[in-house]
Amino acid sequence: MNLDQKYFYAIIAVIILLGLATAVLTSEITGPEATALSTILLAVLTAWYAVTTRELVEETRLAKKREHQPALEIKVLPSGPRLTNLGSGPAFRIKAHVTLDSEHYKRVKAKQLAPGDFIRISGDPYERLPTDETLRSEYDALHLEGTYKDIFDDKDDLSGVITMSELEQLELARLNPEEQIHQELRQTRKEMAQLRESINNLDEGG
Repeated sequence: MNLDQKYFYAIIAVIILLGLATAVLTSEITGPEATALSTILLAVLTAWYAVTTRELVEETRLAKKREHQPALEIKVLPSGPRLTNLGSGPAFRIKAHVTLDSEHYKRVKAKQLAPGDFIRISGDPYERLPTDETLRSEYDALHLEGTYKDIFDDKDDLSGVITMSELEQLELARLNPEEQIHQELRQTRKEMAQLRESINNLDEGG
């Protein structure tokens, strides 16, 4: 049931309850019985109206929240990582941090980030991640954690992970077919070397 339907049924219910209360007051029932019955009907009407109004207000708020909901996502472009607002509403009081390991920790802060805008995550080694294969081999993933607020001042959590293999795929997408083949061969040789090393370690351990 959408918001317009809820408004419609709420109005119908109010009309019915008011009609019942009026019928009691104008009927042949008189004295304490009429007063008690009309009081009960009005109490039910008041309670129901309060609950329905609160639900409608919350539905309206949630609908507006969905229309203006920010969505922050970390992406890595050839120029380096960036935090982009892909949502339909602005984000406020952004407080986050990006990590590669315990030694590489970078704070990311902004008062506001409009839809479509981004925060560039600059500095070494982050800017070299998209193009430096040797650097990528030293880490497992790029992690993002933090919080931000929407236009209703509600706080939302912010998180994201980009693995080094995803960055390698990004680099491959930028290469021409011949370079891509060479890159894949280098990756295969590296994996074979790691496999041989693991086998040798098992033999030595045995």
